[in-house]
Amino acid sequence: MMRAKTLYDSDAISPAMGTILMLMLSLLLSAIVLAGVYGEGAGSKIEMAFTPTPFAVVEIVDVEGGIPNGIRYDENYIRLTHVNGDSLSLDSTFIVLEGKGSSYVGKVGAGGKIVIGDLVIRYHDLTPEGSISEYKNRNPVIGDHRWSTGETIILNGDDSVNGTDASSVSVTINGLENTSNNYGFREGTTVVMKIFDSRTQRLIAEDSAVVKPAD
Repeated sequence: MMRAKTLYDSDAISPAMGTILMLMLSLLLSAIVLAGVYGEGAGSKIEMAFTPTPFAVVEIVDVEGGIPNGIRYDENYIRLTHVNGDSLSLDSTFIVLEGKGSSYVGKVGAGGKIVIGDLVIRYHDLTPEGSISEYKNRNPVIGDHRWSTGETIILNGDDSVNGTDASSVSVTINGLENTSNNYGFREGTTVVMKIFDSRTQRLIAEDSAVVKPAD
């Protein structure tokens, strides 16, 4: 009479064990390759390779502003909503915005001027610490240092600390880095948002929207 296989039957276990061994071998080979490429820095690279990246859907609700035509930088807003996915830790999440617009380059009264062109804006730290009071008051959801489903974060063209001191917001215009870290978008152009996990340097979410005129 044919014997029924049990949970511990070696024939039943073999395929599963084979799969596990192949996975372990693949991970080992990946670690060896990373060690060969990065040498002394292999440890951190290996750890990064196996660190999971948060998953989230973040969308641009709207972008409001416009330059020039007398629109101030503090009238430029971009609203980002966490639609679905993992709750994001604000101290390990950073935002990059790219588009057409302007920023102030140099020092006021010492040859500084408004430059129009290609903007790259980086929000390196989304936490309340080191941020101006307007940013904190505008975004009460950041108080728990998490960005969770249903919550909206509002960014503003004047979010730098004061335009001169070190800031968690950095702005380049046409590749120039000596800006006041303020910005305004050109009406009718497209702004691209990318959100990254700073631990793994991997992309979490991406979206784009057209700038509409400020009210």
